[in-house]
Formats: sequence, C-alpha cells, structure tokens
Amino acid sequence: MVTEILVAIVVAAGVAGTVLPFLPGIPLIWGATLAYGLIEGFGPAGWIAMTVITLIGGAGIAAGVLVPQRAAWAGGIGLRGQLLAFALAIVGFFVIPVVGAAVGFVLGVYWAAKQRHPDRAGQVTRTTVRAIVVAAGLQFVAGILMSVTWVVWVVVA
Repeated sequence: MVTEILVAIVVAAGVAGTVLPFLPGIPLIWGATLAYGLIEGFGPAGWIAMTVITLIGGAGIAAGVLVPQRAAWAGGIGLRGQLLAFALAIVGFFVIPVVGAAVGFVLGVYWAAKQRHPDRAGQVTRTTVRAIVVAAGLQFVAGILMSVTWVVWVVVA
C-alpha cells in the first residue's frame, strides 16, 4: 500500500510535469511505474502494462519534439535556426527559473525567423508557440493515459 501511494504521488507529479516546464513529466511517470514493477513484481499484467506505458510515453515525447519542430520547418526556420532556438532554451532554463526554457526557445525561434523572414517573424513565432501548446496538450494526454494504465495494472494485479 505504501508503494502504491508513493508511486501515485510521483505519477501525479509527472502528469503535472507534462505541462509545467520544470518537471520531466513523462520520464517521471515512466520511472515511477518501472520502480513499482521492480518493487512489487511485474507479473504478466505488469509486463503488458509497462509495454503500453512505454509506447504511450515514447509517443508523448515524440509529439513534444516533433509537433513544434514541424511547425518551425513549415514557418521556414531551418535546422540552424532550430538549433539556435534549442540552445537558447537550454540557456534560458538555467538563467530564468521555471519558464526559462520556454522563453529561450521562443526568443530563439523569433530570432531565427527574423533572420530569414523579417516580415513574417511574428507570425512564424506565434505559429510555433501554438504548436508548443498543442505538444504540451498531447504530452498531458499521454501522461493521463500512462497513469490510467498504471492504475489498471495495480487493480488487476
């Protein structure tokens, strides 16, 4: 019972982390459910659940990366501009607590767009920011689905 409560707390933090920029949401959920399996034993239901959790988590992480990346490509921001945005996201993470990564990424997208398309930089940045919000929503849904899968595993086992 104690294990379930502790894992549930970490899983809940992971779900929150899918929309909060300072918590690694999906990895937290995955790690907590893996720890649950290692402590309580997997059994057949656990192996199936862990496989489903891993697949959903992988899809959520992919969405978090690919949706904004494709929006940036569509807006005309090439690889160099995206790498600049990523680098500024890393700098922002360390310079501005909580929201620095998002701020750094958006500034990087704007800067890159301004270099290639000065007349459309604002539009490209807004489109990319919308894609980031959509990606966060997809990661949130993935986190919920991972959590529900874990709950089913606990109930079935």
